[in-house]
Amino acid sequence: MQAGQDSPQQGFVLVEILVALSIVAVMGAMMAGVLGQMRAVGQIKEQVMVQAELAAAAAHLQRTIEAARRAPLGGGGEEEPNLFEGEADALRFAGVTRQGFRSLALRDVHIRLEAAAVGARLVQTMTPRRPQAESGSVEALRLVVLETVDAVEFGYSRDGRSYLDEWEEGRLPRTVRITLSRTVQGRPVTASAVARLL
Repeated sequence: MQAGQDSPQQGFVLVEILVALSIVAVMGAMMAGVLGQMRAVGQIKEQVMVQAELAAAAAHLQRTIEAARRAPLGGGGEEEPNLFEGEADALRFAGVTRQGFRSLALRDVHIRLEAAAVGARLVQTMTPRRPQAESGSVEALRLVVLETVDAVEFGYSRDGRSYLDEWEEGRLPRTVRITLSRTVQGRPVTASAVARLL
């Protein structure tokens, strides 16, 4: 071979470079698809976890509200005392709750939204009912039902079919509809339950 001439083994041919670049492009596109699917799976996983948390909180509220009793609310003083007070995002009633493992107690239960550092939290406060002679200072038990929640909606029904945003009748409603929601990745996630009191 003469000097100055290239041998066939001396470098890449343009076709080989193009083939290598196309293989890299195909592999990059495949990896982008896999990463996109992993991101979507992560979002779905987070939504499912939030859905399970909301459903558990709604079930807890359902059991708590179903424990309501026909007992006057504390702090009354009216001729005909209220047995139940309900708003769109809060409610109050006297209910039987667990106290320890084996005993039950009648308590004033107050469920409401409370401002938190980020958004709002759902809080349940239970105050023991004591006879007038023992009343003194009574310490309330405070339970955070949901650390983060966007909205809580309670609906109250006389007949189990149509629901009101507020309950001002004093007596117990027939059913209470509970709806909890939180936004995850820009999508609303909700859970609901219906508590039957009568």
